[in-house]
Amino acid sequence: MRTHIGGIFERWPTLRFTARALYPAPEFAVCEWTAQAVRDDGRRIEWDGVDVFPLRDGKILRKDVYSASHAPRVLGTAT
Repeated sequence: MRTHIGGIFERWPTLRFTARALYPAPEFAVCEWTAQAVRDDGRRIEWDGVDVFPLRDGKILRKDVYSASHAPRVLGTAT
């Protein structure tokens, strides 16, 4: 997992996440977020996503990620 996640940040060194909302509950937590990055051509892109964390005894069982990274919004050229 560390190699996979590390590879994402190597390919996208400008990748940043902003949390929009957190919904905690006893058996799960959900975090809505927006990711932003700069493509090789200098254009800024962003996309939305949701992380779902099933919980048991106060511990995270796994992290399920749902995102729109396949169709990011193009915001313009990075300055």
